[in-house]
Amino acid sequence: MTAQKIKIVTLELLAQKGYEGTSLSEIAYKVGIKKPSIYGHFTSKEEIFFSVLNEEIIKFEAYINQILLNMKNKDIKSNLFEFLKEFIEYFYKNSVRIGFWSSIVFFPPFELREKIKIKLKNIDKLIYNSILEIICKEIKIEDISEEDLDNIIYSYICILKGSFAMLIYDKKFDIKHIEYIWETYLIGIENKLSSLVNYNF
Repeated sequence: MTAQKIKIVTLELLAQKGYEGTSLSEIAYKVGIKKPSIYGHFTSKEEIFFSVLNEEIIKFEAYINQILLNMKNKDIKSNLFEFLKEFIEYFYKNSVRIGFWSSIVFFPPFELREKIKIKLKNIDKLIYNSILEIICKEIKIEDISEEDLDNIIYSYICILKGSFAMLIYDKKFDIKHIEYIWETYLIGIENKLSSLVNYNF
């Protein structure tokens, strides 16, 4: 119970102050224990951090997989928009979640940067494969070159990450803006897929 409370408090502090700004003393104070008591559960702040990060990654991966499971047999356009919307919904109006992930993505602690990068690469791979799955439900992969397919997926991921960044840096950014962003992107991907495989949205 205490270990879980330590992780909950640490998550909240990381979201507010980042890794460097979060101290074991403050974690202990907010949990209601003395600092030495933390060592009965964790050996260091780094261990707590990665325990929290691993749990958040598991939650996020489960969420992404659930998006795919919930998708109905719609066209590519509808499914890609649904994925984008649900991706942003995961962070939208959740200050702890977006604070934590923004600190990980944009301001990782220098000494842990390489370890974090490995974990983020696994998330990138999950997202890439998810988009690939959506596209290939209607388009045979052999009908499109690997380079063209990669470019289409990469541009879509830029929309995902760009929208995530807007949630952090633009207080006026609203979930409704996703529709406008999507419509602009859609013009390009429609033309690209139509020219490559004669696919009509």
